[in-house]
Amino acid sequence: MLTSGCDREAAEQAAKMLRILLQEHGSPAEIRLEVIDEESMKSVSASARRILEEERKQGNTIALDVTPGKKEVVLGTLISGPRRSYDKVFYLHIETLKHADRANIEIPLEAQHSHDILQEILGSHAGEGK
Repeated sequence: MLTSGCDREAAEQAAKMLRILLQEHGSPAEIRLEVIDEESMKSVSASARRILEEERKQGNTIALDVTPGKKEVVLGTLISGPRRSYDKVFYLHIETLKHADRANIEIPLEAQHSHDILQEILGSHAGEGK
């Protein structure tokens, strides 16, 4: 998880909740929280590139969830490395702002639509070109 210093507390809480969820489902996934300087696109990109390269060297599949991300972090990550240095990019589209003040879990499921952006745009070629 990438976060800026001002959002660190919320990110730490989200990481704790995600760890519990992953453990409950038997996932061996690990969660790392890294504080970045979102004011510098170069710094964001360098941090993301380093993390993506480490994960790729370990043979991991790389999926990005850009739903909660700030524009600077999302853009810095997406342009951080070689073309498609990640396997999936997820985005949760919520079709209405009617429930915007609620947590995602409290928003009716029929208003939420998860998208694998790479799959939708690139189709079956999404995993090529690494």
